[in-house]
Amino acid sequence: MKKITIDNFQNNMNCYIDDVVKNNHRIAISTHKGSAILLSENDFLELQGILGLYSPSMIKKITSGEKELLDSLSTYSPSNAW
Repeated sequence: MKKITIDNFQNNMNCYIDDVVKNNHRIAISTHKGSAILLSENDFLELQGILGLYSPSMIKKITSGEKELLDSLSTYSPSNAW
């Protein structure tokens, strides 16, 4: 990830934003108070989707689906026909 100062970003903002949008690069912008990350909308939406998988409601749906699948499976017995 490219790291730049806030002054550098302010002076070349259009170039950095174009690079992030076109190439999905991420840029760390440092200030005297800390850093911020510039990322493309596509990257942001992907991260939101991934984080959504960890929401309590999604975890409940996933575990419920796993239980439902396991409950529907039968145990193998050599006497059962294929």
